[in-house]
Amino acid sequence: MSTYKRAIFVLILFLTTGCSLYAGSPDLNVIPKAKALSLNGLYFAGNDGMNSVLSNPAALILQNSGYLEMSISDLIGQQEFKGDVQGLHKSFEEDHFTINGGFAWAFSPDLMMGISYQRAINYNVNWPFIAIQNSDSSSSIAAFDFYNRIIVNAASLTGAVRFGEISLGVSLNAYQVKQESAFPRVNPLWYDTSSVGAASYQFNYDEDAWTFGFNAGISYKVSDDMQLGIMTRSGYSADLSGTARSDMFYELDSVTAVKVDLSSKFEMPWVFGGGVVYNLLDNLKLNADFQYSLWGSTQKSINFKYNNSYWQNRLASSDSLTGSRGDKFTLNFNNTVDAGIGLEYLLTDLDLRLGYRYSQSPNSASTYSYFFPSVDQHWVSLGIGYKDENLSADLGLAYAFGVSKSIQNSKTGFNGTYDSDIVLPTITIRYAL
Repeated sequence: MSTYKRAIFVLILFLTTGCSLYAGSPDLNVIPKAKALSLNGLYFAGNDGMNSVLSNPAALILQNSGYLEMSISDLIGQQEFKGDVQGLHKSFEEDHFTINGGFAWAFSPDLMMGISYQRAINYNVNWPFIAIQNSDSSSSIAAFDFYNRIIVNAASLTGAVRFGEISLGVSLNAYQVKQESAFPRVNPLWYDTSSVGAASYQFNYDEDAWTFGFNAGISYKVSDDMQLGIMTRSGYSADLSGTARSDMFYELDSVTAVKVDLSSKFEMPWVFGGGVVYNLLDNLKLNADFQYSLWGSTQKSINFKYNNSYWQNRLASSDSLTGSRGDKFTLNFNNTVDAGIGLEYLLTDLDLRLGYRYSQSPNSASTYSYFFPSVDQHWVSLGIGYKDENLSADLGLAYAFGVSKSIQNSKTGFNGTYDSDIVLPTITIRYAL
């Protein structure tokens, strides 16, 4: 490996691992591995090892040998909401890393299986929130947690088989779904002359569940210069259970419970996609990909149920400070389209990559809130890959420009302008067996 190639590789490594970046990305798309990320984030017809597990499992066999793989991702971003009433809000700056791994074994050139565990969804938006409240007799300033996190981890068993120029693949996925939320609620009694209790109270929700799904795909080698891939990933629903915590009703209404059992349901949509990889030149490849997600067929709201009737009744109203309801998060998602292209330039032991993807947000006008602020995005990406005898390393870095969205007729009261910036660095290391 020449000196200038080593310098390029080290520079990209520094950029993708050594930066202090904004964190908290409300993105419900599957997190791609490094090579796929740099080529638009979809890459259904191409070969990127364990990326195929939740993408197009038929592409797993394109690796042609068994391997061990590990990747590190840091889905990070900053959200912005400029409310007509609430003013300007920006999400916190922090970093959240995820580590993914798996291995694949080739029983023959035409039969391969893989086992993996990876972070599929890393939805996280976390707002700094200070409540300043005044009554006739007193004033209050207090800081609160205000976040929404939806984490999906996937344990997968994948198989792929090749029949001539056609490959078929299936992944069976066990999903661990976690949903955590925190928000404040106003105490109306505090505004009375007696100033009963605190001005506002913190609420924290923590739920999880296991559920199952699958995805399947086909890979077809049209010619020496063209490869096609199509995939579908099943929707799945999780019946979440956990706890809700707050001192509000204990202090104000003599309710003995400061923690109650909580349950809700969360759904992910069916997803369909397809792509092509075409050799423009011997050392230059073009890929184009399309994805359609049926978010419009999922639940219209997340409805929280408590094992305490007092909690259930008191939380069934919008909060005067934040506009949120404690018993329901409105979704009303729309179907979405993702489409992108990528270029890969092949050198002797280095590959250079560029990509672009347009990604729609599933949010409708009634969905936008502190909990669901995502907007449409333009993703641009770059990456570099190094390969040796048995070792390969891929580095990818993507940046998403948010498409500013103005909401003026929100039924939930979150009128204003939403925007975002997202950065996603990823490293993937693979060792051929």
